[in-house]
Amino acid sequence: MNITKMLKVLLTVITIMLITTACSNNTKKDILIEIGKDPYQVKTYRAYMKNLVKEIENNQPDYKHLPLTVKDDFDWFYIQTYSVWEKSTSKKQFIQNGLQRYPEYSESLEYLADQLIK
Repeated sequence: MNITKMLKVLLTVITIMLITTACSNNTKKDILIEIGKDPYQVKTYRAYMKNLVKEIENNQPDYKHLPLTVKDDFDWFYIQTYSVWEKSTSKKQFIQNGLQRYPEYSESLEYLADQLIK
């Protein structure tokens, strides 16, 4: 094999590797975007939630955090809190949904709901 062919093969392999790496870095997607929510609204919601977390950390020392440990827990949490925040789910329904999953966290769910319906 001559040097030109070897360089072409090497360049092809490097290009494929770069494309594969770029694609794999983009595989982590926001669950809210995946289910069709407006990206601008999701960004606004995420900023709101970031501020809410800060408020809880700074001013709610007795707040009992929901035990979100795996991706399914976080996806459930984001979908549920987003639906209350955008007012497509009522406070009552959010709490009922939450109690089915986290029966010992009624105060936390109530607090979250109150903050999300403001």
